[in-house]
Amino acid sequence: MLTLNDYTKWLHRATRLDPKLRIAIHMVSKAMGEVECWVTDYSVNTSGYAEIWVGGKLQLLHRTVWELEFGPIPEGKCVLHKCDNPKCCNPDHLFVGTRKDNALDKVSKGRQSHCGPRLVEEQVREIKHRLENGAKQKDLALAYGVTPTAISHISTGKTWENVGPVARGEAITFDTDRGRDISVERSI
Repeated sequence: MLTLNDYTKWLHRATRLDPKLRIAIHMVSKAMGEVECWVTDYSVNTSGYAEIWVGGKLQLLHRTVWELEFGPIPEGKCVLHKCDNPKCCNPDHLFVGTRKDNALDKVSKGRQSHCGPRLVEEQVREIKHRLENGAKQKDLALAYGVTPTAISHISTGKTWENVGPVARGEAITFDTDRGRDISVERSI
């Protein structure tokens, strides 16, 4: 927990970065000595996260606070909330994790019922083959029970980059356990 002295030093560093940040965080002074969330009345994005302009760039407030308190966020990492309050900017409520950590955190806190369907290599090979043959991403997403973004990431190589499509002449068996008709020939 931050002491009043720690808070004063932190606020001083914050105001050197951007004077507007002092306004955003000023209300936390009333919360000193408590373990409650520090919630700002700044605007929030569509996901409910508080935003602030810093150096001419719109940034998420909790990420800005993390950087002021603990230094740069490691590349590819997220700043997560222990309190599960996206408007909170209390550094004691923040921690760094991966996107997977964030997804698991959502499930553990009941904000998401599961992490979504998991594709296996065979399904990804089928998807890549179907994409090469003109299938639409949104149709594949429905057929495999995943998001269009998941199909897009497979298509662009952002995920499953080491898995190739089904080779010509290779026999494949499509997943019918999910009860979806994906209407594709069984031998290619």
